[in-house]
Amino acid sequence: SLGSGGQPWKDVVWLAQNASLAAATSAARGKGQFQLSPAQLPGAGVYPFTVTIVNFLGLNTSGSAVVQVGKSNVPVVSVVGQSAQTVDLASSATLLLQVAVQPPPPCSGSQSSSSSVSLLWECSDASVLQGAVRTQNKLSVEVARLSVGTVYTFTLSATAGSATSRASVTGVRVASRLQACLVGVANGTVDALVPLELNATCSRDPDHLEATYEVLQFEWLCTRQPAGACGFSLVGVVPVVPAGTLTPGVTYTITLRATRLGRM
Repeated sequence: SLGSGGQPWKDVVWLAQNASLAAATSAARGKGQFQLSPAQLPGAGVYPFTVTIVNFLGLNTSGSAVVQVGKSNVPVVSVVGQSAQTVDLASSATLLLQVAVQPPPPCSGSQSSSSSVSLLWECSDASVLQGAVRTQNKLSVEVARLSVGTVYTFTLSATAGSATSRASVTGVRVASRLQACLVGVANGTVDALVPLELNATCSRDPDHLEATYEVLQFEWLCTRQPAGACGFSLVGVVPVVPAGTLTPGVTYTITLRATRLGRM
């Protein structure tokens, strides 16, 4: 703003009766505009403001304005935990999502409470909500219904009267690690004169429960102590170390690695 004759104002002073706004009004001194966001106001109430302007001759004038802030009737919805979650079937059978809902403050004379807030869960793919368990602000989804690598957006809408707030969480199912295991083999002592059978038929792909070990590829590794060549090779699902192959007094460490389509 400019004073009369095109000269700038000598001073512009903003004042607020609410002491908590003193820093904001002080920062606006000398400015022709004073702006506050709703978040800067202490809460619902009446806020009187005064502005005094002084021109280059020292003459001044003042004006005032009253801002009234009402109570919000919009529920507040926020995500509990991470807003982007990953899960695999081997680790958990369910994907648990949770949001926090803060109902709007009751109006004067009203007994409004969280019971007046209606909640609705939605998903970018509605089919995954079949069989899901909803408990107020929590949602438990079966991981088996999620496709590996697909991003699903779950949204909770909280409605109080005509006002609605939303919060969203994304969920992604990732491929599980393959489970390689050996039947009946543990650390211990074996008889070097007896064949040693290694059985990996208990191995599986957790993402495909109907698929048995037959869909997996196996790699067997062997090391020994004292160092040296193991003296045998292992191939297949149930390889056998012939009798007399193992050296008495030597410790053999046999490792099984299962893969499928580049996964481990």
